[in-house]
Amino acid sequence: MKILICSFTTPGYAPNELAEYLTSETGHQVRLVQCPAKHERRFIPGWSHYQNFRQIINPVIEEIANGGEHFDIAIGPDPIFALACISLQKQGLVGRSIYWRLDYYPSFKYLNFVYQILEQTVRKKVDTIWSISDPSLSHVKRSLSGTLTKTIHVPYLMHKRQMSRRVDITTRRNACLWMGPDLDGSRELCTAACLSLGMKLYIADYSNPKLRVSQETLDLYLRECSIGLSPYSPEPKSPKYYADVSRIRRFLAHGMPVVTTSVTPTSKTIVDYNAGSICDWTADSIADSIQDCRANFEEMSNNAYDAAQHYTYEDWFGSRTLLHL
Repeated sequence: MKILICSFTTPGYAPNELAEYLTSETGHQVRLVQCPAKHERRFIPGWSHYQNFRQIINPVIEEIANGGEHFDIAIGPDPIFALACISLQKQGLVGRSIYWRLDYYPSFKYLNFVYQILEQTVRKKVDTIWSISDPSLSHVKRSLSGTLTKTIHVPYLMHKRQMSRRVDITTRRNACLWMGPDLDGSRELCTAACLSLGMKLYIADYSNPKLRVSQETLDLYLRECSIGLSPYSPEPKSPKYYADVSRIRRFLAHGMPVVTTSVTPTSKTIVDYNAGSICDWTADSIADSIQDCRANFEEMSNNAYDAAQHYTYEDWFGSRTLLHL
């Protein structure tokens, strides 16, 4: 099967992980077309969206014009990307289109209403919708009105090869890891919490040039830090109330107990598996949760690894017909 996957160059972005998995493990022929992430260029609404559309369309048309085979499936994780997939489908260059809905935004701030209209159009036109947010959540279900019957839950998944083996407590640094971007002041609170405990805090934020680290460095942090910090502000209408948080999934996959607030649905995994500690939105509470994880590190670490096993590409694509193979 020949599969087109549209994506951004953002590190850890779900479509990039999917492309790596399908290429290495399934034998499918995968064409990954990437556009620069917002932090890598000057992003101008409208014009930059048009550039993304053409950057997906043009190479595919050129490839097929030069004798390449048509694509069986095209997967777009962004409404503009999905629109490009639909356009290729209308030209007979793609068999089926899939919109991987990686974000659900409940509010209508700024130009969000334009996004909502475009997203609604895309959902109606594609063959299948993958929702990274659980469609059983009331707000998410309501937002999928009219297209729920063709929606499949596909959360943020990890490749088993990306996971650590069972944790050897002696190899872990007495340090925490925080991953960006910082949209609500989370980094400042976590910095204050670690400072109060005399703990080292490692930071990786691809959206901030001063805090950006290489993939090799991030992999080292994930293997050697002991606790992952990912608290979110309980702001009304925050999209994090419906998000499947990738950084939490990554922490779990590396056997790291997680400190987070009860904002995201992913926090339920932490509670169900006793794989970390739920904190309030204060530095003192984050510090208390870090201490809880330190006191129960070995148990929570193993629980984190167990929880991560249920969210792998091997499991979801091996036992479910997500691509209708």
